[in-house]
Amino acid sequence: MVEGKDGPFDQQSASSSFNMDFWCGGWQFPLLSKSECLNKIMKGEKGINKDEVVLPDFPGSVESFEMCAKFCYGITFTLNAYNVGAVRCGAEYLEMSEAIEKGNLIFKLEVFLNSSILRGWKDCIICLQNSKSLVPWAEDLKVSLRIG
Repeated sequence: MVEGKDGPFDQQSASSSFNMDFWCGGWQFPLLSKSECLNKIMKGEKGINKDEVVLPDFPGSVESFEMCAKFCYGITFTLNAYNVGAVRCGAEYLEMSEAIEKGNLIFKLEVFLNSSILRGWKDCIICLQNSKSLVPWAEDLKVSLRIG
């Protein structure tokens, strides 16, 4: 966990708080154009601190949020059986669907799951084991059902 001005994220107990100045400072468009959730928050109520956004019950971890943000900026990141479930749940939470932008993260993650992870038992088991902490998100998205 990186805190304060030293890094991009602050994480708080049950919810996740992300320093939006790091990800949005000056060039908000890529992140907001691909995430309906963040777009709603940033355009939302007056008086909200736009530099720090709290995402209650964000599934996964700070790393899964970071991968979602990296996707928005075209930054390469490694996707594998260990993290695809968390990133998929995070993308769903952030509403990164085809309705927002064609070829958005949810679509790409579904393609990766179907063409890579679901093709081998070893990756399926790894993904299933790493999805235990993502309940109920993984169940709602039928990640566990498709793997098991």
